[in-house]
Amino acid sequence: MVKITKITLTTTLMLIIVSLAFPGFSFVRADDLSLSTIQANPITVYSLENSSIIVTVTGTGGLVENASVGIHVESGLFSGGTNIHNATTDATGIITVQWEAPLVDYNVYYNFTATIKKESSVNQTISTQVLVKPVTFSGTTFEADFTEINEEETTTIKVTVENEGTLIEDANVTFTGVGGTFDSSATDTSSGLSDADGYYEDIWTAPDVTDITDYIIILDISYDSTNWTYTAEFNITVNPAEGQLILDIDITPGKNIAVGQIVTIDIMVFEDAITAPVNAISGVYVTFTAVDGNFTEGGLDYFAGTTNSSGMISVHWETDDLTPAILGTDYDINIVASLIGTFTNYSTLTFHVQEYSGVLSITSMSDEKTITLGDSVEFTVTVKIDGSAVENAYIQIQAQSGVFDDADQDKVTGYTNATGVFIANWNTSEMVMVGSDPINYTFTITVDVFPHYLGLESTLTITVNPTSTTTTSTGPTGPIYTQWWFYVIIGGLVIGAGVVVILFTRKK
Repeated sequence: MVKITKITLTTTLMLIIVSLAFPGFSFVRADDLSLSTIQANPITVYSLENSSIIVTVTGTGGLVENASVGIHVESGLFSGGTNIHNATTDATGIITVQWEAPLVDYNVYYNFTATIKKESSVNQTISTQVLVKPVTFSGTTFEADFTEINEEETTTIKVTVENEGTLIEDANVTFTGVGGTFDSSATDTSSGLSDADGYYEDIWTAPDVTDITDYIIILDISYDSTNWTYTAEFNITVNPAEGQLILDIDITPGKNIAVGQIVTIDIMVFEDAITAPVNAISGVYVTFTAVDGNFTEGGLDYFAGTTNSSGMISVHWETDDLTPAILGTDYDINIVASLIGTFTNYSTLTFHVQEYSGVLSITSMSDEKTITLGDSVEFTVTVKIDGSAVENAYIQIQAQSGVFDDADQDKVTGYTNATGVFIANWNTSEMVMVGSDPINYTFTITVDVFPHYLGLESTLTITVNPTSTTTTSTGPTGPIYTQWWFYVIIGGLVIGAGVVVILFTRKK
């Protein structure tokens, strides 16, 4: 006992001596990490769902940064794609990782073990559990666009595969129509995988019927490598049909429009039945689907409604947000009018939409309306859109005769300047006129403002008076039978022949 006391005193004395000799020396004390925790949130999940695994490292002085943590689980995958996750704690002493639960066919507890390491500290191992349950497909929806249709018409069968709020991707989906055909297979069965939103659909076409008939559509869901299953069904009523729906469509302001305009589509629906006269009918279900743009009735690109007591339905299509190409773009609106017992009408309206181009004004004028042969006249063409000058508008002026100074021919072309003006000078000095009467010359003016106003034409007339020299004729011109002297000679011959006949008769 005395010996142990001596050793303790000696050790203490040595430590005191070292601290006095080396005042900067500090004694390192191991951090106690036993207060660290691991938890899962949530602690119960279904297969393919996620749980957050959270490790908080706490030492003697509080939360510990840069501690090394390794987490292991028997199955399932951490966000890195393995069942082992290694990381270091952040400034708050925490690491968090997502874990996706594996496939199970019954309830299974999975153990998570975290090993914590820190320099000069004793390693700590902590653990927690997560309960994983098999998927039951609870929350799955199975429906059709229409559950009552006419023979030979279609409805979309669709399913959203879900489990307690979690959408299930890659589930095996099978529709069985027990009559009719699906588009994907041309048979009464359709199969495929649910997408990332848990969704699968196919179009079912009803068979011909002579009486109202109910057809059962059956849904079967399964998942590879599990025994998860789900079954549901519903009826679709198929009606025999005769006659055809006819649409009388009125469009304002028309099919060629500009961005910003609102198109009004008024439809009156008639029934062209085999056994009934043609009458406008109410209660017809009409859908409008736009490729782009929205209907003011609801603010969406889709609108559905029924005809009123007069057989009418109207919608308004707005184009403010359309972005057509420079020369315009065609936009379709698909219309479907349906009534049980009468074949459905499918119609498409195509609208050509251009950017708003403004109101174009073209002013063509000359400094004189009447000139004398040999003179010239100046033409001025002014182009404006919404009252503002248009630069670089293409102008062409075609004359019947004479020449333009800048072109030295009877046609001149060019572009408007920054003030929207194009000027050309027409010269008659080389023209020849026959006769003494004034002649009206008409000029064709063509204007192109790319890309909306192309090939617009207008005319302008100039009266040209002949000079005194142009009215003097140096001799007969034209065919002989058109000359005045030809008729004088003929008249003289006729009179002379008459005189001869008279004299000859008197001598007898």
